Amino acid sequence: MERGSSPVVCAWCAATIRSGEGPVSHGMCDLCVASFEREVLALMAPQPGHRRRMASARRDRRRVRAAGGTLQLPLPFLDQFALAAG
Repeated sequence: MERGSSPVVCAWCAATIRSGEGPVSHGMCDLCVASFEREVLALMAPQPGHRRRMASARRDRRRVRAAGGTLQLPLPFLDQFALAAG
């Protein structure tokens, strides 16, 4: 134990990462970091059909631009700002 160091426990599983004296600090142990990274990577992996949805979105954008329009996002709450400005 280092002199004057605070104890550190894993915020996820409550395992002791470092013992010490004083107020407890929190971090992540190696096992929880590995588990978290696996979960995040699984969420970031392409889902079935993602290429088809992306191609459809690109076609929609090209159609709008070809018609001379601009792409509108579905943000109805912005209407209140347009009314106030107009």
